[in-house]
Amino acid sequence: MANEFGSFNFTNPFSEFLEENPRSAYYAQEQRALGQMGSQSPQAKRFFQGQFQDIYNQYMGELGQQAQGGQIPSRRFGEFLEDFPFSQDFRSLPPALRGASVGAYSPQARFLF
Repeated sequence: MANEFGSFNFTNPFSEFLEENPRSAYYAQEQRALGQMGSQSPQAKRFFQGQFQDIYNQYMGELGQQAQGGQIPSRRFGEFLEDFPFSQDFRSLPPALRGASVGAYSPQARFLF
């Protein structure tokens, strides 16, 4: 947010820190997403901890598309994270990777020969 005092953000004086340290911004948003999902499971935490680079690459790709389109790449990583569908990504995983017991959904198959 540019103003006569530079890029200082009056709503959050630490926003520049988060932009300069994208991992900090990511893990802060990850914790918020886990809380909103109501899931603090080890599988969910492990999944999101392993997703930083993929999500950051998507963000960089979005900036590249803006630049190729003749626009000034202006979206901040924090803004990108606010719009990112964390819970949708996690819920799209197969039940076994989410930590859900597959046997709870279907009875075991028994073969009698």
